[in-house]
Amino acid sequence: LVAAAAPPRTMSSESIIDEILAAAGPESVLAAQARPQRAAADRARVPVQPLISRTFFLVVAIVAAAATVLVPMTLPALPAAHRLALIAAYSLAAVVAAVGTRVPTRWLEAMLAGVGVVATAAVALSAVLIGWGLSAPGLGVFAIIACVVCAIVRLRLALAVGAVLALALVAVQAAPMLWPALPAPAQVVTGAARLAVHLLVLVAASACGVMISGVVARHVRAADEREHRFRSLLAIAADAYWEID
Repeated sequence: LVAAAAPPRTMSSESIIDEILAAAGPESVLAAQARPQRAAADRARVPVQPLISRTFFLVVAIVAAAATVLVPMTLPALPAAHRLALIAAYSLAAVVAAVGTRVPTRWLEAMLAGVGVVATAAVALSAVLIGWGLSAPGLGVFAIIACVVCAIVRLRLALAVGAVLALALVAVQAAPMLWPALPAPAQVVTGAARLAVHLLVLVAASACGVMISGVVARHVRAADEREHRFRSLLAIAADAYWEID
């Protein structure tokens, strides 16, 4: 009877909010509104290094496998030993790149440098054995390798790969002087071979461009989601301040 006769206890808005936060926790108050944005942001927040590295490995594996098939088809006049050497080099590059798509994340930098070196050796070997020299269209791949490696790995490792690329160019230039028995390009190179090399370089460059575009779009979406969450939190704070006032 005493409790029933007592006047109702009034509570300030600050006390009500404090009790709600103490009972449910601040995260649960905002969870219903922030959960969709957080899920979308988590989907977009994928590490850049593994994404670019594994895509690069896949591109190298596909291009090297295509080169392995095209060498005997487009270079029938090339000596058999040279053809076998090129097939072995591109097969090795394809296998190493395919293995790189499965390595743990902590080994990605070393694997990326290794794939770049193996692909460089295969392209340089083809330029020497076919007789193209520095006019070989496949040497354009060197720029793609340098771009991807320098964007992903540490500076020292990137400089080491760049030195390997430079040494490969020097070796291609010096090979005819050290090995006079190399055939002339006009004797073994057909128009189909030149077209195939240009198409492979174009495919590799286009794939790397699509990869970079996808990474940029993914992180732009993540930035948009974070901005939307921030604006939502500001709106909640403004409403809470109005109610407290």
